[in-house]
Amino acid sequence: MRGAGILSVGGPVSDIELPDPRPLADDEVLIAVRAAGVANWDEIVRQGGWDVGIAPPMALGVEAAGMVIAVGAAVDDWAPRDEVLTHPLPLRAGGTWAPQLIAPATLLARRPAAMSWAAAAAFPVPALTAEQALSEAVAIKAGERLLIHGGGGVTGGLLVALAAMRGARVTATASATSQLLEERQVDRRAAGDGSRRARVLGDERLPQPRRPLEGRALLDGLMPAHMTPVEQRAPGRWQLGTVTAIKQETPRVKSFRLELPMWMPHLPGQHYDVRLTAPDGYRAQRSYSVASSPLDRGEIELTVDRLEDGEVSPYFHDVLVEGDEVEVRGPFASYFVWRGERPVLLVGGGSGVVPLMAILRHRRRTMPELPMRVVYSVRSAEDVIYADELGDDALLTFTRKPPARWSGHTGRSDGALLEQAGIGSATAFVCGSNGFVETASDLLLEAGCPADRIRTERFGPTG
Repeated sequence: MRGAGILSVGGPVSDIELPDPRPLADDEVLIAVRAAGVANWDEIVRQGGWDVGIAPPMALGVEAAGMVIAVGAAVDDWAPRDEVLTHPLPLRAGGTWAPQLIAPATLLARRPAAMSWAAAAAFPVPALTAEQALSEAVAIKAGERLLIHGGGGVTGGLLVALAAMRGARVTATASATSQLLEERQVDRRAAGDGSRRARVLGDERLPQPRRPLEGRALLDGLMPAHMTPVEQRAPGRWQLGTVTAIKQETPRVKSFRLELPMWMPHLPGQHYDVRLTAPDGYRAQRSYSVASSPLDRGEIELTVDRLEDGEVSPYFHDVLVEGDEVEVRGPFASYFVWRGERPVLLVGGGSGVVPLMAILRHRRRTMPELPMRVVYSVRSAEDVIYADELGDDALLTFTRKPPARWSGHTGRSDGALLEQAGIGSATAFVCGSNGFVETASDLLLEAGCPADRIRTERFGPTG
């Protein structure tokens, strides 16, 4: 067989002849490689700066994804046709830039259904780097504070996610061109800066990782077998979406259907970036949560709340008409997404219902029997977004002006309202303003919901 490799240390990478796979040892598997990772460490291997266990002539590459085609006599955990990813160091019979790869069975992870082959191949080294840094270099513990620089990159985003899974309080920095980080930890601390109304749906937040968190111990269970598969690929380039429909949801909220030439399926809860460019070159960019199900092929729905002194939302409300084009890029986000967990409780305040509606719509179309309820807090009846779609799976509370003859809950969300939702041991998705998220998270904790089953998304006041 042939592969990409080197004939000698420091030699050029070229298409070289490689030996066919030898017979497997008892603890090994043979993998048909579907994709292999390429990164700066491969150049280090080429120059002889990293001992990966074998010497040239050899195929380069230290991470890959593919399908198992044979297993050794002592391998019980894997079988032919299993889809896996691996970082098989030390290499036993060649690198990953080859049609077939021999790897120890203990160094495999199952490829999640929602992860493309390319993403799976590029995942192992960044993920293991992040895990090693937290476990060995930092030894982070629950409750400790951690500052992560470069949180918008792949490894940085994984550091944020893994630290939060350990119960750490994480702050991350990122460049202005990085994508957005979601809130990664829930506890009983007091609100830091009070309640702020979410006046724009999905506007600028903390920077967050571009890629989903996928990989063996981290990923098993994130995409249950009963979840309708949605292949998640890396976000695309900027593209021009065409407005195909506009719906007035409330006096200050509209939903926009956009047809995308480079559409890709999203995960419920993700968002898109929107960019406007003025004639003088000035640009304004915001992020808006996707409200539609990923089953709506070729299009997405963005719901936008008009902010009087905003830069993007007034343009959407006052200028855009059907047939217009708008520049978008996405989808983004990895933490505040639904991957088929059950049961589920959705808790939204005001405009925070938007990503929750994507989850609710997708569940209705794929698993209508799955226990899921939304608890929705709004000021008045005219502020209810998606009013014509909220049915028996939704509980509303009106904080200021309930409709005439309203017999349901009024005032802010409380423990009684969450108890009325009637979903015990649920995974909770909480979205809204800072104050709303703080209060709702505390109520869920007091009701016995484990902190690691509460996912939060906060919106700020720009638009």
